Amino acid sequence: MNMNTTNLIVTIDLGTSNIVGLAGVKEGNKIRVVAVEKEPSEGVIRRGCIINIDNCASKVRKLITKLDNKLSTHITEVFVGIGGQSVRTIKNNVSRHLPDGTKITTSLLDELNKEGRTIPIAATEIIDVLPNETYINDQVAENPLGLDAKKIQVDMILAVGRQVLSRNISAVFEKIEMPIAGLILSSKADAEAIITKEDKTKGCVLVNFGGGTTEISIYCQGYLRQTSTIPLGGKNITMDIMSLGLVAEK
Repeated sequence: MNMNTTNLIVTIDLGTSNIVGLAGVKEGNKIRVVAVEKEPSEGVIRRGCIINIDNCASKVRKLITKLDNKLSTHITEVFVGIGGQSVRTIKNNVSRHLPDGTKITTSLLDELNKEGRTIPIAATEIIDVLPNETYINDQVAENPLGLDAKKIQVDMILAVGRQVLSRNISAVFEKIEMPIAGLILSSKADAEAIITKEDKTKGCVLVNFGGGTTEISIYCQGYLRQTSTIPLGGKNITMDIMSLGLVAEK
């Protein structure tokens, strides 16, 4: 397959059971998947965290080579999903009193979201900031842009995790000299792919049952309200079944 790389997007998911690579091409507002490859990750990733950087780098390099061969091109950058046992969410809000006649602009909202990233959280880093309701003069505003305001408050959910998560990911891709285009919160990506706007508005729970962890995300009134990762996955259930004398299929 000869591939024009202009609209090519490649993502890597670092799972407990497998490292999966997916390549897609942007077509308007959609992405068409053109290649999928995987490498077993047993022994290098545990509960979403890389525990063997050298071996993980070797597997990721092999995976990217498979994708290169299938696409007949050279991948120049990748997006990488980030998750793991320590990933959780905390609530935060940022407010500001404004001079009379102030209109809400995109730059003001960006400033408030940036400010929300600066709160210190011991032994963790902020992976993503997910806006919730915006209040203008103490009233919820669905679309605050252009409104006159004396006060603004932005509620948000901060996705946080241990610093070792992103540090080890960076170390792996530095070893293979592959630039990371961006780190993406895995649970957020899952929701964008699976849950509809109507589902989020009515309220729903998204459960991603993986090999070593289970990610749970709760949506209500259109927004993510909480996400958490449980250190329990398919491998735990397989081991329980094997304790009854059954043999796991290879």
